[in-house]
Amino acid sequence: MRILPHLSAAATALIISLLGPAPASPAAETLETAIRKMLEYEPELRASAWDAVSVRHDQKVVRGEMLPQVNISGSGGLYERDRSLDGLEASTSGPLFSRQLGVTARQLLWDFGAANSRNNSAKARARMQALMESAHAESRAVDMVEVFLEVLRLREQIRLSEANLAQHRKVATAMQDRFEQGGDRADLALVQGRLELSKTDLETQKLALEHAVGRYKRLTGREPGELQKPGIPRIPDHRNRIDLSANWYVLASREAIEMAEETRKAEQKEGGPKLFAEGGYSVGQDVLGIEGQDNEARALVVLSWNIIDGGRNVHRAKRGIALEKKAHELHKAANAEQRYQAGLLLSELEGAKNTIDALEEYSTRLKQVSSDYDEQFELGKRDILSILDVQNEQHSAQSRLVDATYEEIASRYRLLGLQGYLVSGLIGERKNSGRHIEVDGGLFKKPKTKE
Repeated sequence: MRILPHLSAAATALIISLLGPAPASPAAETLETAIRKMLEYEPELRASAWDAVSVRHDQKVVRGEMLPQVNISGSGGLYERDRSLDGLEASTSGPLFSRQLGVTARQLLWDFGAANSRNNSAKARARMQALMESAHAESRAVDMVEVFLEVLRLREQIRLSEANLAQHRKVATAMQDRFEQGGDRADLALVQGRLELSKTDLETQKLALEHAVGRYKRLTGREPGELQKPGIPRIPDHRNRIDLSANWYVLASREAIEMAEETRKAEQKEGGPKLFAEGGYSVGQDVLGIEGQDNEARALVVLSWNIIDGGRNVHRAKRGIALEKKAHELHKAANAEQRYQAGLLLSELEGAKNTIDALEEYSTRLKQVSSDYDEQFELGKRDILSILDVQNEQHSAQSRLVDATYEEIASRYRLLGLQGYLVSGLIGERKNSGRHIEVDGGLFKKPKTKE
């Protein structure tokens, strides 16, 4: 398999490292473990692996056309012949039992390189399929990261919603007591309405968690237990510093170009003459109804050239040219798409970071406001509805902060997958590329390149 180009020094220097994961109990499942289980379980990935195996065998089938071909043939049956030679009758007295057994060896000597080009095209196709297999695994790993983080996020949101519901129940109980002592019915109705909304919010989060758990089970074959919050990948902060040279789809599109180039060469050479060496030996008796022994040995050079074929060779060559141009355009499209995705993910990441900064500042201020409102409530300057308003705002800010935090982490892992280093960074080996990333203590080291 061809070794891919080295990473540039700048790109190597920018390769991601991972912050240490949050502490968790020894029984908690890590993201690395979840991805390993997903790679082992996912039927679509196994089907993709079988595709790669099938294409490798296709290449061996094509290669076999360049190797010697040996054929054994035999026949037997009744034969009766009636013919004349120079006016003389030469008929058999009756049916003869004709039998013949022979072996033939044939070797392609020259076809202007058409067979070799077909073999090279099949090799490139096998490499491309192997890269597509890795691309599929990388994409599925991104899915696994997203659902892993989604389960963690929703569990945190449920804890926040449960705390929010408990607070609303306390306020509702207090308002009920006040109403029974002659308080305002409208205030009680408002608090009770907000209590119902907090219950609905909690139920919505639980339903979303059920969906996430179902997706997790779809990818790994089992439901998630306790999960350990993963570390946060460090990545370049500008799209021009994002290294996409190891993106699996870009690499596969390069191999597709080579496959198309070799296919075009084969198609252009297909109409030329072919030269074969052929040898054989056969033994027979009463062959074709001619009485007597009939043995044959031969050693031949055979020329084959289809000079009139209804224009098939011309159009076959033009088809090869069209497919090659298509492969170049698809390679450009793959590069453009990955660059676009990198810019999009960096924008999402920047937006999440800005949201986190703003919400953290807002949450800090809300805590101070809540403390001030509590003091004013004790002095009779604030009513309980004002306290509830601040608490609702605090819950909303905390909930949005959790969402933004997990969105930032997810965006970083998506960028990692876009660069082609998610699976290799977490598991420790990058297949089909000649690169290897070592993992030590949760840190992603620079990839080692090989000649």
